[in-house]
Amino acid sequence: MRGISRQAFTLLELMVTIAVIMIVSSLVIRGTYTYLQEQHLRQAANELVSYLLTARGRAMRDANDSDKACEVQLDAATSTVGATAAAANICNDPPVLPALNLLAASGAAALTITASTGNSPYTITFTRSGTVAASNLSSSTAITLPRIFYLSNSSATQMQRCVMVDLNSLRIGWRNSSATPLCTYNAY
Repeated sequence: MRGISRQAFTLLELMVTIAVIMIVSSLVIRGTYTYLQEQHLRQAANELVSYLLTARGRAMRDANDSDKACEVQLDAATSTVGATAAAANICNDPPVLPALNLLAASGAAALTITASTGNSPYTITFTRSGTVAASNLSSSTAITLPRIFYLSNSSATQMQRCVMVDLNSLRIGWRNSSATPLCTYNAY
């Protein structure tokens, strides 16, 4: 009859194994958290561009008079974008272009929006030709183009998403830190 040998792990081996598992787990969790934060920023930028494209499409489709346009306003304090109350704003005609909460749409816990020029709220007016107007419906103040919106979240990631609104284009890009002055854009 053969004897059964029993082998067991030593306490040192168990402690080393647990330490390795904890280190690998912390790296995976940190990487996942950073990835999710970047995805929230990407989603917010995509939602903003989608809303602006909808407003531009509405202006091109429904603005048949030269004094009509679609004017939207991005409020950085509340992370919302919606149609303004201007009388000539066709985005207020039925069906009304509903406001969009970028924070809720992205599923993020925090969202900070700043712009390259001007103070919040930021107003963008689309003409019936689909271009951005030189001035807004609600005021005669000239706007500076291109206007770049920077979307960032908590300090978990240094990456920021950029949304550039130019005369007749909208582009999404990114920059790796707020110290970097330029954004890298994808064609949109």
